[in-house]
Amino acid sequence: MKWGSLFCSIKKDAEFDLFSITLDQAIQLIEEKKNAEANKYIHTFKHNGEEIQVLNGMYGPYIKYRKKNYKIPKS
Repeated sequence: MKWGSLFCSIKKDAEFDLFSITLDQAIQLIEEKKNAEANKYIHTFKHNGEEIQVLNGMYGPYIKYRKKNYKIPKS
């Protein structure tokens, strides 16, 4: 499902599917996706005119710099 430029997926374990989703359920999915996107960014730094971002990912926080991702060790 697409809302503006935001893509939202219906999870496989959801109690509804593409053909039975109601407007209220669709709005709920969109709001959940917006919240997840808002909580994704921890901090953004500028270094020599380039952005360094610290993000929340599926497997924990990571750093994004020059189109590459770098894990942050737990230690």
